[in-house]
Amino acid sequence: MSGLSQQAFSEKYSIPKRSIENWETGKRVPPIYLLLLLERVVKKNFQTLETQQKVENPKWQKDK
Repeated sequence: MSGLSQQAFSEKYSIPKRSIENWETGKRVPPIYLLLLLERVVKKNFQTLETQQKVENPKWQKDK
C-alpha cells in the first residue's frame, strides 16, 4: 500500500501489526483517521512516482 512491509508500516505509524493484517484480509475496517493518513501516504507515493516518470521519460523524448 505504501511501499512498506506490514512490520515497517506498523513501526512507522505505531499501529499493531495484527490490525494491519485484519484490514488486509477484510476482517476489520481501519478507522477514518487512518484512512485519511493512508490517502496522504499513497497520494505522496504516486506523486513521487509520477515525477520520476516525467524525468525518466519526458514527453518530448521519442520512445525507441
